[in-house]
Amino acid sequence: MSRNEVAVLIRDPKELFLALELLKKLDVSFCVCAPQDPSCITAKVLLSTEHEPLSIVDDRLVLLDRSVDRSSIQILLKLLDISNPQSWAIGVDPGMRFGVALVADGQTLLSRTLSSPSESVQLTIQWAAHVHSLFPDSQLVVHLGVGSRLYMVLYARILLEVQPNVRIELVNEHHTTLSSGHLSNESSAGMIAVRRGRPIVESDLTLEVREGYVNSVKRLYSRLSRGKKSLSSEEARALIRGEVTMADLLSLAE
Repeated sequence: MSRNEVAVLIRDPKELFLALELLKKLDVSFCVCAPQDPSCITAKVLLSTEHEPLSIVDDRLVLLDRSVDRSSIQILLKLLDISNPQSWAIGVDPGMRFGVALVADGQTLLSRTLSSPSESVQLTIQWAAHVHSLFPDSQLVVHLGVGSRLYMVLYARILLEVQPNVRIELVNEHHTTLSSGHLSNESSAGMIAVRRGRPIVESDLTLEVREGYVNSVKRLYSRLSRGKKSLSSEEARALIRGEVTMADLLSLAE
């Protein structure tokens, strides 16, 4: 990408600060300038707000949104020269740490590492809402890795409970972990997003009650309650069988 990929046309100090913080996180080059400046003319994206007195009609223009992720999606699509994405996917790498990635036409736009199935579901729903608001006719699929069956099922159960019509495909995670470190889950999620999967079926949501699963659920519960509460083995088994949810158990502990 060329220098000064984004020209920032914002004068309000607070909104300018938010815009610059966003662009730093996206790791793109930018400059703050006036509409007539050469840097503005050559930039791939013009970033402004609805409060700026601009009279610009330009396909490059993105208005800073209250949602950082929604603005990020618009900026990155323009930088990648993707004007009308043909495919959207959210890749999910489940485990003790979840990797979640949003991919358009094979290009990863956003990725996060999260600590629980419920947080990952919330982010999935938020990203899907942004995609559908920007591209109402788009079709989005959730590609869910199957490397950790316990966490895959916990995620899928929560997502299908709140979004029963969501399209989920299960994806083989073989050879998706190509790096180590704190970003490995995110890179794996990006690879999962672009792989072909098979539609999830009801039997995929069933778990055997294994001692390893029981211990994993108890550790997850302890982490989510910040070590203040512990889960009994029978409660963990009930969650594994799908009789209760983690949210139910956490609310009972309050």
